[in-house]
Amino acid sequence: SGAWTRLWHRVGQQHASHAAPWSRVNLSLPTGTTSVRFVGQMGSSYRSDMAIDSIRVIAPTGLQLCFSETEGSSQCQGARNTCSGFSSQPHWTLPYTDATNHHGGGCRMQWKVVGKANPGKEYRLCFRETGGSAQCQGNRNSCTEWGDPESRTLPFRDDTDSRGTCTYQWRIEERDLPGALEQQCRVCFVESEGSSQCQG
Repeated sequence: SGAWTRLWHRVGQQHASHAAPWSRVNLSLPTGTTSVRFVGQMGSSYRSDMAIDSIRVIAPTGLQLCFSETEGSSQCQGARNTCSGFSSQPHWTLPYTDATNHHGGGCRMQWKVVGKANPGKEYRLCFRETGGSAQCQGNRNSCTEWGDPESRTLPFRDDTDSRGTCTYQWRIEERDLPGALEQQCRVCFVESEGSSQCQG
């Protein structure tokens, strides 16, 4: 009844020869998903073909990190409401881009952890910046320490203006913790620059 949401797409040649191994893709379906469809567009040549095989639907477990941007400014671009894969099958949130500049406005960002921690596991939170602009400074790819609730990712500085933007993704990972009891997890955020441009 509603519009379809694109979760994944590929364009152009993906393999160098017919003997190349298949490519593997893992996706998280949004809560409430009841139908999935695959749409392909091919060219006129016999070499313009495609194939999808070995589709598996697995119920994930563990924790999931969700991000939302609620300001709605045109300077806040990309996926404004996205969740990572569950920690049992971790993958990154969809990309979100901070394009704030010298004009008025800003981006209001929030995070939350959903799900239930798996017994005998410990967790960590990971962050990465993939745009590569000089306005994105510090540690562009870091994780908290495993199982340490006081640990934080390494410092990263968002200095976006009209000269560049920063693109972000987050995820939660888990690993075995022999003999451990059920773990509890929370995500904390801190802004340490202190600029008047960092509000709330």
